[in-house]
Amino acid sequence: MQLRTLKFGQESIDLLDAAAEVVREQQEKLRALNDKAKSLLRQWEDELQQIHNSSQKVMEKLSAMRALELFGTDNGADIQTAMLRQEEQELAQRSLWTTERLLALQRTMKRIAWLEEQTDIAVKYLYTKPDALSREGTPAAKLAQIRALQAQEGERERLAREIHDGPAQVLANAVFELEYCERLIQKDPARLAEELITLKRDVRDGLAEVRNFIFDLRRAPAPLAESGLAAMVRHYAETYQSRFKTRVETDLADIGHLPEEQETAIYRVVQEALQNVRKHSHASKVKVTLGRSEKSLRLSIEDDGEGFDMQEQQARQVGHFGLTSMKERSQLIGAELEVVSAPGKGTKVVLTVPLDPEREKQDASYR
Repeated sequence: MQLRTLKFGQESIDLLDAAAEVVREQQEKLRALNDKAKSLLRQWEDELQQIHNSSQKVMEKLSAMRALELFGTDNGADIQTAMLRQEEQELAQRSLWTTERLLALQRTMKRIAWLEEQTDIAVKYLYTKPDALSREGTPAAKLAQIRALQAQEGERERLAREIHDGPAQVLANAVFELEYCERLIQKDPARLAEELITLKRDVRDGLAEVRNFIFDLRRAPAPLAESGLAAMVRHYAETYQSRFKTRVETDLADIGHLPEEQETAIYRVVQEALQNVRKHSHASKVKVTLGRSEKSLRLSIEDDGEGFDMQEQQARQVGHFGLTSMKERSQLIGAELEVVSAPGKGTKVVLTVPLDPEREKQDASYR
């Protein structure tokens, strides 16, 4: 009986190994498709840039031709202007077509990335011990799932609010300004140039906000994620410093890999804390410190900005400065979040994460 049980147990293991191999093969195919898509994306982005450069040159030539027409110095200006107008229209059509291709490709890449993520989950599931799977139905696990959903909903609400107050408002104003420009063409052409300058500035501000959203939502590139949390945080800090011109000092110990949910939560806390610095504290310098002991990890983000009154903040009992989002993320991984601040004395955010060496070893086998 014992031999038969062992035989059936080995057969089950063999089936799991075969299933995992099938999933890994699909992962490789998805990665190959993703690489191909990235190559096409770069190609079409380069093509769009070339179209843009050509359009700029055509516009410059048209401006020069208009000047010649005003002074009557070129009898053939009408023909050349018509040819330039035709080229301008062709470039606009090419730009529209290429942009549509880019958007379709980006949507496809998102779907491929989602499929890659699902296959990764499948592989981890196949290699997870049965006793670990059984814990998924415990009250603690269910509470963690509820908190995860609450955090996701809170994040969606925050993004919806910021998009409404930022880019959406800019675009709405741009529509009104365009309608006003249409009226100026007939009534007061002299003021049109001034209004177009204002419109261009507003649209650029909106574009900058959208890029900031994208910057916040992205996780670190895959090669950095594979290098560990310290590499991810360093990359974000360097990019943040170059984008927002705020000095960011880093003291990051090479802590290796942590379970994925911990790495993601810690990385998002860094993002949120640094974005709070940009939006609220107006600091000139930020220091990000990351270290670990045998049983815990400690993350610290400290700035020299304006700070705020902690007692007043607690009395309001409302989410402010992204504190709610950071606290929710810390709770999801069983971590402690401490925020210390005072008016004129900057703000310090400290995250302490308990570590499970056995869990880290198990997760390392999946990578």
